[in-house]
Amino acid sequence: MLQMPFKPRAQILLQLGEQLIKNENIAILELVKNAYDADAKKVVVNMRFIDSKDIGYIEIRDDGCGMSIDIIRDIWMEPGNSHKKGVVERKERSELGRLPIGEKGIGRFGVHKLGKVIELVSKMEGRQEVALNIDWRIFENAEYLSDVNIDIQEREPEIFKDGKTGTYIKIRNLSTNWTRGMLRNLHRSLTALNSPFDSNQSFKVVLKTDKLEWLEGLISFKDIKEYALFECDMKLEKNEITKFEYNFRPYDVMYGISKRKVVFDKTVIMRKRVNKNGKNDFEDINLSKYEIGDIRIKIYAFDRDSSILNNFIPDKAAFKNYLDENGGISVFRDGMRILDYGEPDNDWLGLDLKRVNAPTKNLSNNIILGAVYLDRDNSGALKEKANREGFIEDEAYQCFKNAVEFALGQFTAQRNIDKETLRVSLSGGAKEPVKEEISEIRKTISNAQMDKGLRIQLENSLIKVENELEFLKQRYIKTANAGMSYGIVIHEIEKIISELKIAVKAEGTSRKIKTLAAHLSRVVDSYAELLRNKSKVTNSLVDIIKQALFSVEYRLNAHEIEIIDEFSEYQGNVDVKCASNMIVGAIINIIDNSIYWTTYAKKPERKILFKITEEIEGVIGIVIADNGIGFKISGEDAIKPFVTTKANGLGLGLNIVSEIMIAQNGTIVFPEKGDIDLPQELQDGAVVMLAFSKE
Repeated sequence: MLQMPFKPRAQILLQLGEQLIKNENIAILELVKNAYDADAKKVVVNMRFIDSKDIGYIEIRDDGCGMSIDIIRDIWMEPGNSHKKGVVERKERSELGRLPIGEKGIGRFGVHKLGKVIELVSKMEGRQEVALNIDWRIFENAEYLSDVNIDIQEREPEIFKDGKTGTYIKIRNLSTNWTRGMLRNLHRSLTALNSPFDSNQSFKVVLKTDKLEWLEGLISFKDIKEYALFECDMKLEKNEITKFEYNFRPYDVMYGISKRKVVFDKTVIMRKRVNKNGKNDFEDINLSKYEIGDIRIKIYAFDRDSSILNNFIPDKAAFKNYLDENGGISVFRDGMRILDYGEPDNDWLGLDLKRVNAPTKNLSNNIILGAVYLDRDNSGALKEKANREGFIEDEAYQCFKNAVEFALGQFTAQRNIDKETLRVSLSGGAKEPVKEEISEIRKTISNAQMDKGLRIQLENSLIKVENELEFLKQRYIKTANAGMSYGIVIHEIEKIISELKIAVKAEGTSRKIKTLAAHLSRVVDSYAELLRNKSKVTNSLVDIIKQALFSVEYRLNAHEIEIIDEFSEYQGNVDVKCASNMIVGAIINIIDNSIYWTTYAKKPERKILFKITEEIEGVIGIVIADNGIGFKISGEDAIKPFVTTKANGLGLGLNIVSEIMIAQNGTIVFPEKGDIDLPQELQDGAVVMLAFSKE
């Protein structure tokens, strides 16, 4: 029998860093967390020239306890070393009372995700400074891991002088050219590493960079929380909510709207609905069934209704941008963030999906800032995945998730009470076109003395009209390319509705009423049928822009518009799955606006820029910018139907664009100043981005 050990290939370390660390952001966070485990009080992350990977570098320096040559050799240089795991299991806290965050012993190899060359210097108290250099490229050429030797030297202090301790890491030959979006996202992640609600004063992370202009416009949690209208603090123990304190906090200038506070004087048992033997039943959500421990939940919730934004939020753009980037429910253990809960692409509680199904009832991630707190000593059943993308989704995790969802339901119920109060107080009584009129007709029919068969026939017709009208409202985008608009549809329907109202109220002949109802139904049917079944195929964004520009070439020439081309030579992947004619229609709508507003501004040289960019992380987009007067209403208001600052405008252009993008699994974005790199002459004009997910 032949016995032999495994012989790991040298490239295994590269694969660990490349495959287990999701992105550069998480790679840096892993190194920062290592500093936390080393009892550091301060970590400085220094990013220089990072938009050029050949000359750029990243430095991470902490003031922790540092490492000796023995620790580097026996622990740091051993992939998968279980030293930290043993410390956690024995619950051996550090001098600052910390338990290690990392247990797998692989996070340090995420530096390969950042760059090819690493310099590490570390010093423990009473020991010499230790230095080593690693060029990860040697692992690409070596056959086995054992063939690669790393030189480590002890020396007199050069970095940590005057008795200082800590660890310094410098990463060069960066793996990628960093973008504005990447740096802004890193800033957000480092800021959110500690809970904003209960900041860990014993651990501070500082980001330094020579790209300060990339961080312009960012605001802090301290600034934003003042605008939270709903606040809640809860504690979950075993199978109960033992603490529930809710506050509705209308702004001081919301005259006539009273504050409201709710404190549960009794515990609430947490249960979930289950199906047993074909019947609905409930079972307890019991944290004590697993090693999860007590849970504390802190929530701030906001309202993004235009009546709130326009009247009470001084900087609407910054407010919305912060919630878009930071909104959601994060998880913290011993005050340190567990990734990637609360990240923009991780709707782990399904909030956005639930809101789609019931938009007025449910929360969404972009209106809530929440934190779920766990105790490291007592939550051992919740195991982190090796790739740092949350907990392993086993039974313990499902119990934890169920408990958080139940608690959020209690908060949502209270919030909805006050949300309705807020709406009634601020609404001004505006009605939705047609729907309110149909409701009025239904009430009249219900009270009228008429044949029962006719009443049923009319009711069925009105129900069909309401259903089809809702479909039209959500999907009328095709009408832009068919030479029609939703406004025309509404206008035509309203004429028939007006006649029908008069006929019903006057209790005219049955034939007249039936004829009008049938006509109305046919009109809605004919328009709705145009909107169904549109296939999507892979198209080039470059070709789509060219097609749109070709379609409006004569108008652009007639208005002496100069097109700035920053798209045709784009080097990245420009293929997206979409219905190209729909996107062309969207672009033409935006061009129409640009022609109007650059002409309105009386610019001597009218310009429209087209650009393909990935500057906003996670998406590739078509940016259209002009040198007109810019938006005078918020983007959120601009995409609403019938909202416009144009004289005699219908206010449908951007609403059509928004619906087109939603139908194509994309979105319309209104970038803030600094988000997109633009020529100075276009900084104050309108900027619109048609954004498509890169996945």
